[in-house]
Amino acid sequence: MSAPAPLAAPTTVLWEITRACNLRCRHCLTRSGRPAPDELSTGEALRVCDELAELGVRAVALMGGEPLVRPDWAELAARLHARGVAPGLVTNGLLLDNDALDRALAAGVNQVVVGLDGDERAHEAIRGRRTFGRALDAVVRAGRAGVRHRMVVTSVHRENAAALPALRELLLERAPGITWALNFTSIPEGSRMDRALRADAELFRRTVEFVVESRQRSRGRIEVTGSHDMGYCSTRFGELSGGPWRGCPAGLETLGIGASGAIKGCLTLPDRLAEANVRDRPLADVWRDPQAFHYARRFRLADLRGACAGCEHGALCRGGCLEVSLERSGEPHHAPFCLHRMERDG
Repeated sequence: MSAPAPLAAPTTVLWEITRACNLRCRHCLTRSGRPAPDELSTGEALRVCDELAELGVRAVALMGGEPLVRPDWAELAARLHARGVAPGLVTNGLLLDNDALDRALAAGVNQVVVGLDGDERAHEAIRGRRTFGRALDAVVRAGRAGVRHRMVVTSVHRENAAALPALRELLLERAPGITWALNFTSIPEGSRMDRALRADAELFRRTVEFVVESRQRSRGRIEVTGSHDMGYCSTRFGELSGGPWRGCPAGLETLGIGASGAIKGCLTLPDRLAEANVRDRPLADVWRDPQAFHYARRFRLADLRGACAGCEHGALCRGGCLEVSLERSGEPHHAPFCLHRMERDG
């Protein structure tokens, strides 16, 4: 059985407009700080905006690094908005002052996503500077300014898991109306963070239970959701990531664009899985290429690895999140943790 056919246009596009960043967070997947070599110029990036619109993309998240470090971020957002594409910002919040919010709203930005890694102590242990108050203020300020969609993202690992309840209570008090999304920290080889801090099966289970409990406690005030790495096919907990799990969407529903133009099925995937570069091929040409994104579009049940091989949900799930599978096991289609498997095996 093959994977589902790709959509006519990706529903989610994550665009890393720069690797430059004003922080050096320990858990940063791309070890951002300095700009990437040969980042797209303003002219090249504006052309990408046009190509996204022509492909039929409805929304794009501009991220980094730290997107607000790039001087032309508002120009890119405005170009997307003018072409009918809703722009969002994924930011650490430090530069999102009133002036930046005014520029963002004028450019058509309708979503702001800010990372918070626990309570103040846990957050600043990861971020390396006294940034917690400014990041939380950015979430609150965005709501007061009229940003339509606000999200806080928390990446969970062994060092900050105990701080989740305190962060939940603070968000309930200070930021009603937001979505709070939790995922698990990926720590690839060469990361700034000790790989021993990655979640194990017990932390995976406890975090799932925390999400379910928090949904009940927060109902009507904030929306609490898991992410692409929290599941799958559970009969006890249902779907935790906001919708029915249909397998990893990379290359089928989602698209990532790197700071230097690499085109990937998901921005979190390693650069070795880039299909092409926007400097060399139009986005629509790559997206519509039936040979592209082979891990998704040419999937077969025989591709399942490890404990995923032979699973009754294999045709649907396809081994969970591709990035997590690669980071944890070194191979695709091999989910390290799975609620269906845990429930089946007791």
